[in-house]
Amino acid sequence: SDLDDEKTKGWAFNCLGIMYSDGLLGRNKADLAARCFEKSFNLGCIAGMYNLADCYENGEGVAENKVRAASYYERVAEEGTDDWKGRALYALGNMYGEGVLGGDDHAETAVKYYRKAAELGSVDAMKMLAFCYEIGMGVPEDKKHAINLYENAARAGDEEARKQLEELKKDNGSLIKDILG
Repeated sequence: SDLDDEKTKGWAFNCLGIMYSDGLLGRNKADLAARCFEKSFNLGCIAGMYNLADCYENGEGVAENKVRAASYYERVAEEGTDDWKGRALYALGNMYGEGVLGGDDHAETAVKYYRKAAELGSVDAMKMLAFCYEIGMGVPEDKKHAINLYENAARAGDEEARKQLEELKKDNGSLIKDILG
């Protein structure tokens, strides 16, 4: 059907954009990558929309535009599969956490996005949410909750989470004994 052809074309343009972005089709081709991601997005490919948002967020192949990037990430979070939603929510959390989207409550807003992304299985979001609880950024400090989140990310195979967990346990030995009972 025509819809399947559009999706296939969208995916193909996304793959071509990735090849340009990764330098597989020559150096300094970020503008071509962004154009491919835009075509992919216009053909309804969620991956293309996410990659185009990333281009706007980082000014790769297009003029940097954080607001436009955020609007594309929000669409991915609404329309994508759980994996793409998790990625987009994590990216939005980072943008709010860095304060680039404004607002006085940027840390609390970042935590909200990290929490949603973690619930969808984003290991990166689990680590950032754990860090937020560890230091009390946007949420009350809660080492026990931070440890649980790092453990979940470590169980998912994340080496960085495992290292963070070891550090946190080393620094909070009496807390660990209380948690483990």
